[in-house]
Amino acid sequence: MLPFTRRLSLTLIVVLVGLTAVAAQATAARATAGGYPYPDEWVIECVDCPRSFAELTAAAAAVGPDGALHAVYGGEGLYHLTYRDGAWDVETIAEAGTGLRPPVMGIGGDGRVHALYVVGQTGSLRHAYQTASGWQIETLPFLADAYALVVDSAGQPHVAYLKWHAPGLFYARADGGAWPTTVIDEHGGAPALALDADGRPAVCYNNSGQRRFTVNRFDGAAWNPEVIGPDEYEAIDCALAFAADGTLHTAQRTATGLHHSVRRAAGWETEMVAPGNDNDRQTGLTPSLRLDATGAPHITYSILHQPGYPFPNVFFHTQHYAVETPDGWQLETVDDTINARTGTLLLDGGRLRVVYRDRLGLALAERVSGEWQRVRLDRSGDVGRDPIIAFHGTAMRAGYSDIQNHALFYAAQTGQGWTAEVIDQGPPGGEPGSLRGLAPGPDGAPHAIFNRPYDRNYPLNYVVRDADGWQFHELADSEYAGPSGLIVDNMGRAHIATARRRGAILEYLPWTVPGAPGPGELIDSGSAGGERLGWVAGPGGELHAAYVNWAGSGVSYATRSPGGVWSVETIFCCTLNIVTEAVLALDDDGRPHVAYAIEGVGVVYATQESAGGPWQIDLTLPRTDWATEAALAVDLRGDVHLSYYDNEAGALIYALWDGSEWQWGPLELGEGEGMDSALALDPFGNPAIVYRAPATGDVMVAYIPADAPAAVFLPVVSR
Repeated sequence: MLPFTRRLSLTLIVVLVGLTAVAAQATAARATAGGYPYPDEWVIECVDCPRSFAELTAAAAAVGPDGALHAVYGGEGLYHLTYRDGAWDVETIAEAGTGLRPPVMGIGGDGRVHALYVVGQTGSLRHAYQTASGWQIETLPFLADAYALVVDSAGQPHVAYLKWHAPGLFYARADGGAWPTTVIDEHGGAPALALDADGRPAVCYNNSGQRRFTVNRFDGAAWNPEVIGPDEYEAIDCALAFAADGTLHTAQRTATGLHHSVRRAAGWETEMVAPGNDNDRQTGLTPSLRLDATGAPHITYSILHQPGYPFPNVFFHTQHYAVETPDGWQLETVDDTINARTGTLLLDGGRLRVVYRDRLGLALAERVSGEWQRVRLDRSGDVGRDPIIAFHGTAMRAGYSDIQNHALFYAAQTGQGWTAEVIDQGPPGGEPGSLRGLAPGPDGAPHAIFNRPYDRNYPLNYVVRDADGWQFHELADSEYAGPSGLIVDNMGRAHIATARRRGAILEYLPWTVPGAPGPGELIDSGSAGGERLGWVAGPGGELHAAYVNWAGSGVSYATRSPGGVWSVETIFCCTLNIVTEAVLALDDDGRPHVAYAIEGVGVVYATQESAGGPWQIDLTLPRTDWATEAALAVDLRGDVHLSYYDNEAGALIYALWDGSEWQWGPLELGEGEGMDSALALDPFGNPAIVYRAPATGDVMVAYIPADAPAAVFLPVVSR
């Protein structure tokens, strides 16, 4: 028997009074509960821990005198990548925490790398540079909203920077330990910077006072601004470079597209490179300009696509390249995958490369025999939302979302660690997909269901991976699907339960043949809601569901016989508090075990003394005003494993019912870790909990290592 049980009452007043009284006893019961299980045995390891960086700049990479490629980029830290002979290495220059703006970099004639970046909202400008003893970082004596950096052949850094709140565009050059500063233009804009053969600076920017594109050169005594183009010719982004003969070139994005300008003896000449600014695209973002030995300009740039209706919040970039030839400008696509952007062009002899931000991180494209070949150098992400964990044999499998890149991932544990791959990725401008269920098939092939928020009305999709990759099937009439569950039987067939039509009904969808769903069966026409539902298969082929019902005030339990007959019963009804989620597991005898979370009460556990018997309600788990992420599993011994996040205490709780009492306690994790979590058992009955570490944007797993063979009936965690 349970340490405290209560028969279900359908009388509202009786149930509410009972909840209050029993919850008070549960608080007192904490002191008498059994000790915390596995106090020192949890193993914590990373499932997927990518670095996190967002945008690059068009000056994020350079080639050193020895031919090695270097890139500097940042987000939660400042990173330096070195790429040589097909191999790369990444080092952390500084742990910046939050608020690091994209850095720019340069390399001196001595081969040492310099980087300029801002940390925090104050605009504090920092200069990181390599020395014989390692990286050094100095805080410059001025603030900046935009900035550019060039390092001369002697290894001296030159900086142009913009201050919006103390208006002006400024130039500074390192001089010993000082940084003397001069004003370039009191009405300057975000600058690009280059040095001529004598080391004298030139900058391009959009003059905020005249709203005109301006190039300003220093002749050794004064700055000499020149306005380029006709009236109201504004450049939103620009780049500039000097040819070997001293001729100055610029590339700039305007309201009509990408332009190229060159300073001839008679003045500036400007031409269109790539038109295309209209309602659904903008051409020429973040241009990067290089000149070859003949003086011919090469430009990389991005195009922003905005399809508009019916996807008003969807937009994405693609990365492109242009070169001037005797026959005019030749345009090529470097990377047309969703959200390839912000490239730095590298022209090293005849070798043409672009370092850019692709859909998942830092990428390198090289033009070989007229074709662009691409490789990802470093991955970025903010992963771990909505995690799900399952086992295939003794190997763990996990699914989760990446909110930075709007992607869903699947990760598999191997003998060499974890591998991660993309299931689905949407364009920026909206939410990532919501993973609703994950289950390995008998052959180990992963099956999953998820919502696509960017695809019309949040339809539910089913995917399975085979030898040709992920195969997608959108479920008909699944718009605005709510909590859903996935089971894969021993024949590899998927069975789906989903709250359809904004949770108005709960239906069962047998998916006997991929691509040909069977007819849906109504489980419950009531209001099925909450964040999670329980959905498992019994040993005799029957199906079981537990879900929030009664407009969020109760919990229902449904079973489907092998003959296809559904029966529904109420576990609990009704409370004025909100029931947020319900989860379910079966023991080896087919007896259901249910846990559900009630605001102001905490996690409630319910079971039957025998399959089909009356429900018993247990409230002896610690009371909390707000419990989420409840997950439940039962091992072959009949022990119940439960995890949930206690938002009031800020802790991930693990609890074990060993047949006589509950044992519980928090996992010793970092702040906020476990707010997204899920639980499963290995074949030996040992728990594993996958969870998100929000401070670092990583997905982690805490587990008890298997040390003795046993058997267990495994539930499937669903949402």
